[in-house]
Amino acid sequence: MSQTSNNPPNDFQKFWLALLLLVLCLGGIIVLAIVVMKYAGGGNAPALDAAKSIFNSVLPLLGAWIGSIIAYYFGTKQAEATIRQLENTNKLLQEQAQENLKIAQSALKSQQQV
Repeated sequence: MSQTSNNPPNDFQKFWLALLLLVLCLGGIIVLAIVVMKYAGGGNAPALDAAKSIFNSVLPLLGAWIGSIIAYYFGTKQAEATIRQLENTNKLLQEQAQENLKIAQSALKSQQQV
């Protein structure tokens, strides 16, 4: 019986997935631009308006996908750095709290002895 693993994709897989999406988006933009230029040269007003409408509708979507890829890469690195910094700060605070507790306990012991 085979087991499925829930391992997150590694950097190599993320890179190729992002590259594939980027190439598909850019290819889509180029195809749409060619279609719009083809209809613009024909002088057919309804077809030109329809092509422009499609181009104006789909172009922001493709741009948003490209923006998402960029945001993912830059956002992931920043989030990882923030998490590491918070973990380090948490460790330091715990160490300081333990030191303060030891000091308070020793002060209480010295007051009880007096």
